[in-house]
Amino acid sequence: MITFRLLGGLRFTVGENILLVDKSKMTINEIFEFLKMNSKNKNTIDPQNVLISINGTDSSVLGGKDAVIKDGDHVTLVTIVHGG
Repeated sequence: MITFRLLGGLRFTVGENILLVDKSKMTINEIFEFLKMNSKNKNTIDPQNVLISINGTDSSVLGGKDAVIKDGDHVTLVTIVHGG
C-alpha cells in the first residue's frame, strides 16, 4: 500500500487529502495518471507545478520522473502556488 498526502490545489481537485493505493510500485508518471483519473477536473493537474516528496526526500534527487515509489512509501504532493 502506498500512501499519498495531497496538499494545496491537488487536495481540492481530487477531493481528498489522503489517498491509499494498493500497488506494490508506481512511477511518478503513473501517479499523475492515477490522480487525473480520480480528480474532479483532469485539466487542473499540471505535473510541472507539483513538488513531490517520497518518504521526506525530494523526488528530484531520487530520479525525478523516473523515481519509483514502492509499497509502504509515503508520498506528499504539494501544488506550487504562483502569484503576481
